Amino acid sequence: MSGGVAFTQADNAVHATMIAMEDVDLIALAIPFFLISIFVEVVWTRLFGPRDAYRVGDAIANLSAGIGDEVTGVFISAASLVAYIGLYDHFRVATLDESHWATWAFALLAVDFIYFLWHWASHRIHLIWATHVVHHQSEEYNLSVALRQSWTDTFTSWPLYLPLALLGVSPFVLVVCRSVNTLYQFWVHTRVIGRLGPLEWFMVTPSNHRVHHARNPKYIDRNYGGILCLWDRIFGTFAAEEEEPVYGTVSELKSFNPFLAQTQLFAKLARMSRQAPTWREAAWVWVSPPEYQIGGGTADIPEIARDTQVKYDPGTDVPTLVYTSLHFVLPIATVTTMLFLGESVGLEVQLGLALVAWTSLLAAGGLLEGRAWARPLEWVRLAGIVAGLGIAGASMPVLAAAGSIAVVSAVWVARPRTASA
Repeated sequence: MSGGVAFTQADNAVHATMIAMEDVDLIALAIPFFLISIFVEVVWTRLFGPRDAYRVGDAIANLSAGIGDEVTGVFISAASLVAYIGLYDHFRVATLDESHWATWAFALLAVDFIYFLWHWASHRIHLIWATHVVHHQSEEYNLSVALRQSWTDTFTSWPLYLPLALLGVSPFVLVVCRSVNTLYQFWVHTRVIGRLGPLEWFMVTPSNHRVHHARNPKYIDRNYGGILCLWDRIFGTFAAEEEEPVYGTVSELKSFNPFLAQTQLFAKLARMSRQAPTWREAAWVWVSPPEYQIGGGTADIPEIARDTQVKYDPGTDVPTLVYTSLHFVLPIATVTTMLFLGESVGLEVQLGLALVAWTSLLAAGGLLEGRAWARPLEWVRLAGIVAGLGIAGASMPVLAAAGSIAVVSAVWVARPRTASA
């Protein structure tokens, strides 16, 4: 869970609890681990295979979605936490002892089961799928995919956890258990690890989670578990991995633009709703299964094989890949700074950092795809960073270094685009 901005109307108890939540922000603390693990996996797959596990543009698009999610979470997670704290403080019917192991065992199981229910709903209800589809759009399967997250799924998932407040699960316990559930799911997004014997029967593993990310008809809508796959076995949604799946969504995104990834399906649902012949069907579109088509039909899920899959490739040249990769350090550093600063800085500072991050993500996606607007946006971004440092009162050496980097970068971006490698 990301740190949040201050709520001026929150009382002292709520404010203190939110600060305590920031002190146990496990996701923020895990960012270096995520990046190191991705680097190790890249090296491993280059040396030992599978050699096609990573593509630079796809990995940057995945990380862009994750960074955008954390930036957005800085501003919306606090509101969710305030609602939970309010229910816990005023309406709980019990109080579960934070120091007792049974409280943690119950909370971990409850969080995992609620996640399973939400995950099932996110694949069977069109509106929720529109928020969750982002996580499935990558046509690769590696650790960077674990960080490819929706910027809006908090609105569909958080309400499901509110009953735990009534049962006496403290905000502290909830935040830690949800973080553990999220952190566990990072390592299962890999092709490097095969089947894990007896663990396959009750734990979510890389093998059975690969099935969940498949677009093969026999694997669609399977394996929703977060930590335990027992829920899938109980409710009949489990499928074991046979041949390696084809990854991605049936309707391909065909873009590395993180903003398009977050909004494409919402736009499609709006078009479907406008095209519906009756108001009932216009409303039904939003809660129908993802395969629903206007008029009551269902979309076909075609068979596909790994050797015939045609992946999205905008033909990005090597210099652009290098430039975009180097400059991607900035949004990573920016969101890390936002998470660790939390409430210690004002809203205007966090909004300024968010603007830097979002602009960097948009520019990176545009450059990777060779969009006409990407170069002007990148020049504006570079100038804005130098100007922002000046306004913030940065020292002359810092301004000189930033200005030099900006000039060299602007010249680099202005070079003619070469043929892709």
